[in-house]
Amino acid sequence: MDKAIEGGESVHRMKPGRKPKLLETPVIVADAISPAQMLATRIWQGQSPDVPVIERVQRIVNALTDRGFGLNITLPHPDAGRYLNAH
Repeated sequence: MDKAIEGGESVHRMKPGRKPKLLETPVIVADAISPAQMLATRIWQGQSPDVPVIERVQRIVNALTDRGFGLNITLPHPDAGRYLNAH
């Protein structure tokens, strides 16, 4: 390691042609979540909490059916499942 400035912190230099090592980061497996669930979650989070739950669920149902997805999803509100089952 070289010194950047005398008394300063050391600078790490890589050899030419070497790639930097990747830091270990958690791996998110996208296959574990269905595309319908990802879309439903994104729509749910994008809506105002002031919108009634039944209207939020209706928007999600409309978006999923327009795209040809099934309604096999879970939503983060206790009453959302009841409204979803009504469709």
